[in-house]
Amino acid sequence: MSANLWVVVAVVAVPLVAAALAVRLGRRRAAAAARAQMPRVAPLAIGYTTFPDRRQTVSPESRYEARRIESACEARGLVLYKLVGEVRSYRGPDLERPALVHALGMLDAGEASCLVVTGLDRLSETPANLGQVIDWVEDLGARLIVIDIDLDTDTEQGRLAARALVRVGALERERVAVGPRLVDATALRARIASMREGGMTLQAIADALNAERVPTLRGGSEWRPSSVQAAAGYKRPRRQEP
Repeated sequence: MSANLWVVVAVVAVPLVAAALAVRLGRRRAAAAARAQMPRVAPLAIGYTTFPDRRQTVSPESRYEARRIESACEARGLVLYKLVGEVRSYRGPDLERPALVHALGMLDAGEASCLVVTGLDRLSETPANLGQVIDWVEDLGARLIVIDIDLDTDTEQGRLAARALVRVGALERERVAVGPRLVDATALRARIASMREGGMTLQAIADALNAERVPTLRGGSEWRPSSVQAAAGYKRPRRQEP
């Protein structure tokens, strides 16, 4: 190909390439402008609550709680996707409550990305199970909002608080699994006798043992002066019959 022909090709091709690039750039800008004009979809949230019984699902109390959950969602830019409720008379396993399982299932399926409750007691009334539920929500990658204590795991402070509750729950489950500490009755009686010889009152000894969370000889959790006295081997004298 001659030099003159190369010049002709270059003169024709360069404008064509530039025109194609301009068209592509124009399309991209138009698409970006269209996306910018599209309304942003707010994250969806699930509200979880409890009802006194099936006949009071629309009671003043339940309506008030629903309004609180909806207001909390609006204040955080969330849309309340569904409100699910548990009947308080449910007597099955705490972690198998139907409405709770349903709410977690929707989070797992990606139908929503946040769980909103008015108080921690809605999740569970026991520290062990409360920590477990919060851990489940975290494992699902979902956000948790507890209105009463202003806990929101979308914030660093909220995540720290949630992790603390999870740790407390794990410790409580471990404590329950291990069971109460066994007491060496002989060593404990000897210790109490030594404390008495040192001049400590029965109440002072009881306070010291309670502070150390030492179980009583019968496996109880609270020492009283009378239980200290019994552990020390004191017995009331029998009344003499006339």
